[in-house]
Amino acid sequence: MDHGALRTIEVKPIARTAVRISGWLLSLAAIFFFTRLILQHGVTFKGLSAWQVAATVVGGGLFYGLMVSLLAVIWSCLALSPHNRNHGLQALTASYLKSQFAKYLPGNVFQYAARHALGRQLGIGHGNLAAAAMLEGFLLVCAAAFIVVLSGQDMARSLFPSVPPIPAWFSAFIVLGVVSLSWLPRPGMFQWFPRYSPRSLLCAFLGYLIFFSAFAAIFYFLLGWLTDSTYSASRVLSSSSLAWLVGFVIPGAPAGAGMREAALALAAGKQTATTGLLSAIVLFRVITLAGDFLAFCAGSLISARLNKTS
Repeated sequence: MDHGALRTIEVKPIARTAVRISGWLLSLAAIFFFTRLILQHGVTFKGLSAWQVAATVVGGGLFYGLMVSLLAVIWSCLALSPHNRNHGLQALTASYLKSQFAKYLPGNVFQYAARHALGRQLGIGHGNLAAAAMLEGFLLVCAAAFIVVLSGQDMARSLFPSVPPIPAWFSAFIVLGVVSLSWLPRPGMFQWFPRYSPRSLLCAFLGYLIFFSAFAAIFYFLLGWLTDSTYSASRVLSSSSLAWLVGFVIPGAPAGAGMREAALALAAGKQTATTGLLSAIVLFRVITLAGDFLAFCAGSLISARLNKTS
């Protein structure tokens, strides 16, 4: 083995470690920022009983878990070839639901590794699983960016008053970019990447838009319940999508811990954070955590039932 190849092999683990550590540090910095806001303003649920808070967590968790199931079905359809879709859809969907909870582990990559391993156990090829993971990430980012560009003008003006906002018509180019994946050539090392129809890509994109809308609806409900301020639906939709996007693209941050909360506090807030806003953000995290856990339980039950019938 030559020294160049040896250096290439040695650098990769170092680079992965550096990315992971940088993600942890960014996540810790965001957690520190959000914790300082809580210490300054406090968190209160306006005299609500523990039962009311618990019922909100359970109800919101069930709703969010249903949306995670939507993500699981979309990913499974992308990973399965059309002629195999009916055969392994339930099992592959269950593997996604079970692996989703692994995103809370440090590194924020274990859900992908677990999903890939479970998919291989079901006989799905490496190429299809890798393509589904890459395409899921790309389409989720496109959907979040589409919402931010289309409905985030008010948020952009308050966060970046000196920067001209991106025109809303730019969102059409995002949709065009999604559809163009069907037409792009697959040269050389990318020949393994499946060719999806424009209809499949647009259906997946629409599903992710529904997910972000439901994600925002939960936060909108909490803001109306826990704060005395009035928030526009478009502001909440764009800020929650931006917060999800920030938590997603930061490598190494487990489930975007701290990053999403800090982004929500900055993007959804009027001028300064309030007690009600911080309370809504904290409860929002608890609800999504509960939803991911319920999705994990549902995936485990589906797998157990399928194993029993087979």
